[in-house]
Amino acid sequence: MTDTWYSPGSIVFTPKQTLWILEHYDELRYDWPVQAGSYVDPAIAKPSPSRHAPYEAAILIHAEISRRLEDCGQDGAITLLYYAYGQSTEALANYFRLPAGVIAYRAQIVLKRISRMEYRAGGYRRWNSARGPK
Repeated sequence: MTDTWYSPGSIVFTPKQTLWILEHYDELRYDWPVQAGSYVDPAIAKPSPSRHAPYEAAILIHAEISRRLEDCGQDGAITLLYYAYGQSTEALANYFRLPAGVIAYRAQIVLKRISRMEYRAGGYRRWNSARGPK
């Protein structure tokens, strides 16, 4: 896991941020991950007024990364299992009946593809079918 932490407002889907989002995939369903080593005394800290619920940013980021992964089909599932759930390439190779090298390659390609601010839905499938068999 990466040692960095990102605030909700700083997310622009760079490769490092996308990897961090995948590592915290399950946490983002409900709340923003807490910064490691940060302690706030509840008696001192007062929440600032906001028009949004505190968990709203996490849910929006989770929904966006889920949409991007779903657009990549089977390769998106491979990427999610590899980066978010720590499945080994060998385990995924057995499950998807592909060589381990292909699994690692596809996970890297999808990570690069979904780590773009101007992400376009459907582009991965067109690109993947145009590049032919690997």
